[in-house]
Amino acid sequence: MPDLTDPVSYHQAMNNRFAVQWREAMKDELKSMAQNSVWELKPLPERFKTVDYKWVFKTKRDSEGKVERFKARLVAKGFKQCPGIDYDETFLQFRGRTLSGLF
Repeated sequence: MPDLTDPVSYHQAMNNRFAVQWREAMKDELKSMAQNSVWELKPLPERFKTVDYKWVFKTKRDSEGKVERFKARLVAKGFKQCPGIDYDETFLQFRGRTLSGLF
């Protein structure tokens, strides 16, 4: 069961009292993805569609329940993909750019 204090959407995270920490966690996630070559910018092929994505937020706590850090993960909603059509490669539309890679 998710911690009820964790935002369940980008909007909630940005309107949360910890918005600065969530924004920093998002920057860290994007930096990590770039450093690990998780995606690359590509033009979207004509027969392909982009899949939606969302941010998942989680507060990491120590054994006493104190906040250790804020984690944000960018995840693709790949359930819209079809085998044989757009299953082998994932395309996301992110900030006006098309990203291709394994999400």
